Amino acid sequence: MRLFAKDYRRDELITLFGCLLAIHEPLEAALAGTPEAMAIGYRSRTPLLVNGLATLGGQRGSSPPVLVPTYSSSASRIGGLYVLEGSILGGQVIRRQLEAHFGNAIRDALDFYSPYGEDVGGQWIRFRTALAQITADEAAGREAELAAIATFSAIGLQLACLDTMDTTYRHSGSGS
Repeated sequence: MRLFAKDYRRDELITLFGCLLAIHEPLEAALAGTPEAMAIGYRSRTPLLVNGLATLGGQRGSSPPVLVPTYSSSASRIGGLYVLEGSILGGQVIRRQLEAHFGNAIRDALDFYSPYGEDVGGQWIRFRTALAQITADEAAGREAELAAIATFSAIGLQLACLDTMDTTYRHSGSGS
């Protein structure tokens, strides 16, 4: 992924945020208001992506509809939330990299990566507690696992366009 390349450009970050918005918006529409999300204090990141795009000078694209999994049970919803909440942990690394690369000028644009501020660790502990309660039952655990895999797949399909862009940048020698 070009995200960590020395020649990573602002327009690439705008494209990334547009792709992330296209998948996060329907995922959060399916998960954010659920009892499971409310129990863990889930914070929606869609508004943070919209703000990030605007701060970077980008705007909401007209992406085709993205298919997301159906979350029909508590176990499946906690599986989907596992992916969203877990991505915040990795987001800390990404945020630090982008701040180092672009400087403080884009700091506010990166709030998507840390919606809980300094309480990322505390939020992960709250989530793990809810996860353990719901998945104590083996069948519920398997259902949560399948929902997490389906959620990862949906995100992967959405972000596959970035792999093509990565290859184009590497082969064309562009990136400046």
